Amino acid sequence: MAFATFGPWLPGCAVPAVRACAHWRAEPSWRSQARERGRVKLLCAESGDHDRAKTELLQLLQKPSLKDRGIFGLEDDDEEQIMHAIEQCELAGATLAEKLEPTSDSGFAILNGRWRLLFTTLQILGKRRVKLGLAPTGKPGVVKLGELYQTVDTEKAIARNEVDFDVMGMVEGKLTIDASYTRLSATRVGVETDAAELSPAKLQKLLGEHFDLLLEIFNPQGFLEITYLDDKFRIGRNSADEIFILEKTHPTALRLAPSRSGHIKAHDKYSNPAQLYFIVQLIRYSYLKTKGAFCQVSV
Repeated sequence: MAFATFGPWLPGCAVPAVRACAHWRAEPSWRSQARERGRVKLLCAESGDHDRAKTELLQLLQKPSLKDRGIFGLEDDDEEQIMHAIEQCELAGATLAEKLEPTSDSGFAILNGRWRLLFTTLQILGKRRVKLGLAPTGKPGVVKLGELYQTVDTEKAIARNEVDFDVMGMVEGKLTIDASYTRLSATRVGVETDAAELSPAKLQKLLGEHFDLLLEIFNPQGFLEITYLDDKFRIGRNSADEIFILEKTHPTALRLAPSRSGHIKAHDKYSNPAQLYFIVQLIRYSYLKTKGAFCQVSV
């Protein structure tokens, strides 16, 4: 079985570190660039520079070729344009951070709420995509990703990452990962994963070891660097140099119930045993069909 959630918007520490199949690593980062070329010259001090950088980035994210949010890879031209736009936004954000620290009380007031993932450089390619049965938009496959969300409760210092998924149009489900976070610096937080929950429950059992693969992909260890584009958009960059761009969809204060530490469970919902059995057999058949192309993918 297969499906996905988006844990690394706030990277966790309680599950295995990510080994991304292929992701763009920004070299050098905006900090090293500022040191190399001169902070005063490069950091966008004027609000007009910041607005232009933000507008360019958001326009690029509307391209039809980015309908999968970068999860299944990027065209070379798209990658070059987007990474340049992100770099410029981070440069501008560094100047804004001098006036409003992302992890200050005022910064956390912006962070509080519900956010939707627009783009990421964490990618699922090759064998991993096949093992999880994930299908890019417009291509045949078993599992289609829905929206990926993060809800942050800054009063309790809890973040919840979740995604809806659809299996062959027959079963709908959700994988949720809860994490707690702590302030590390003016722009950085460290995060520890507390719990993961899957519904319907039988899918977790049927996934077997591939459920661990799912958690491994979406729960990298480390920290998250926060850059606000404004009070509606933000960029996160984790310790693996993977980038996440999110849009705020619910601005009001939200309250999450803390999860039991280390608890990973499955939750029964919409489960039809006959449907699930049929779907799992279909996925196994799909794996076998793609074995030759992916060098003996095990099922």
